Amino acid sequence: MRFIDFLARGISSHLYTTGLNRLGRVLCIAVLSIMPAYPVALDPAASLAVRGMEVQIYQEVNRVRGAAGIPPLAWNEALAGEAKRHASNMAQMGFFSHHDPSRGELADRLSAAGIVWSRCAENLYEEKGVSDPARRAVSMWLSSVNHRKNILDATLSECGVGVVSQPDGTIVIVQEFLRK
Repeated sequence: MRFIDFLARGISSHLYTTGLNRLGRVLCIAVLSIMPAYPVALDPAASLAVRGMEVQIYQEVNRVRGAAGIPPLAWNEALAGEAKRHASNMAQMGFFSHHDPSRGELADRLSAAGIVWSRCAENLYEEKGVSDPARRAVSMWLSSVNHRKNILDATLSECGVGVVSQPDGTIVIVQEFLRK
């Protein structure tokens, strides 16, 4: 999906390499197609603010990649849905980890969702009381060796960002990357 199409529709670090059989992916897609990708927010203003943070992170990461002479990442809406689902699970279940107690590691989560990939990576961020959480997340990732590697990895070509805002003001951000 082109980023402009995405906009028109409404505005710790792990790396994996593997493959899945096609039947497993097809079955997962059929099951997931009847389930929402993540809980639907009831407050439209909050949803718009959260989507704005997701877009801001996407754009900032591509700005950093461009300054380093690395091609921009393409937006992947399915990957963004998985990032949002992981952020939501962390917020609801009270954990902060690349390992979801109910859904496993990133590689497991993407494969279960039927997302085709040969290499994947993930950046996480959580904080409360920050005036610009999107900018702060990217800044913190760039100051961490492994997170920076994910952002500047020229072999990764797509990304999705999921942001969840908790009632207490805590912001949970997940950025997932892949190469098909």
